[in-house]
Amino acid sequence: MQGCRPFWSFQHGQNALVVLSTAEQSGGVLRYSIAMERIIVPPRPTASLVPRDMEWVVIAVQTGEAYRTVLITDAGEMQRLRRTANSLPLLSGVGHGGCGSGRANLHFVTRQGIFTFSEVPRCPVSGPGHTLLADPELRLWYAALSEVRSGK
Repeated sequence: MQGCRPFWSFQHGQNALVVLSTAEQSGGVLRYSIAMERIIVPPRPTASLVPRDMEWVVIAVQTGEAYRTVLITDAGEMQRLRRTANSLPLLSGVGHGGCGSGRANLHFVTRQGIFTFSEVPRCPVSGPGHTLLADPELRLWYAALSEVRSGK
């Protein structure tokens, strides 16, 4: 392992980080240690969850130079989007691989106010109250993209 970095880190699942450290000892002996840090993510704050009583949802998606907006009033579609947004976990603090291009903004208009989610693919999602959320499978991004493409 000559010429290797003194440590490597690997993400293990959504909420754990594994670190491998190496150190060359006298006589060519290699000493190593492995540590794992488990990150316990608390539940999402209630204020970041979209309530059931939505009046409508406005979705704006930017891909390249194009920016498309759609208004959703169908109760079933609104509830599907709400479930997707409310299922996103808090960001665990484990790194991500860099952001993509484009942006989706979803504005859930309710009697309690407007709950806004903003996502750039492969970046943390900014939720209501600037709550940082994880969307590793890009479920919210693809739901928003699907809605604007269908033009509902």
